[in-house]
Amino acid sequence: MWGGVTQVGRRGPPLKPTKLKVLRGNPGKRRLPGDANLPPSVPTCPEWLTPRAKTLRTRIVKGLTKLGVINELDREKLAFMAQALDEAYELEARIIEIRKADGVEGLIFYTDKGFPMPNPLVKLRNDTVARFHKLASEFGMSPADRATLLRGGAEQTPENPLAAFLAKKA
Repeated sequence: MWGGVTQVGRRGPPLKPTKLKVLRGNPGKRRLPGDANLPPSVPTCPEWLTPRAKTLRTRIVKGLTKLGVINELDREKLAFMAQALDEAYELEARIIEIRKADGVEGLIFYTDKGFPMPNPLVKLRNDTVARFHKLASEFGMSPADRATLLRGGAEQTPENPLAAFLAKKA
């Protein structure tokens, strides 16, 4: 509550860019908004990214550029997505080292009272993977999104046989 007015967040699923809607098809046949976005372009790479994150970002940008869904405004979001993926790789490598040294038991800690507790690295890794997936979903990067994009839309309407017949007669 701020100044006597309750602030309510936006309801419903997050809005998708018009370009993604066009690529997926428009099964509801609703009017699509005019594209208020900047024209597609390749954003510059931030200097603060690690070398591996820069490589991952380049790979991600290459795929998204083919779809034409990114522009300069997506610079930081792409950087944070690549950084999250880099952190997940680093944490996974450390978890693998622990498993090689101690087996599965290395992934479990025991408190001073003897209660088992999962290794915090596993939670950190899971959190960074979730952060990556959240950012990637905003660009349509899940396998389900790709399948929809590759077949040209969620629902293609078949050609109307009556309209085809009438067009031949005219």
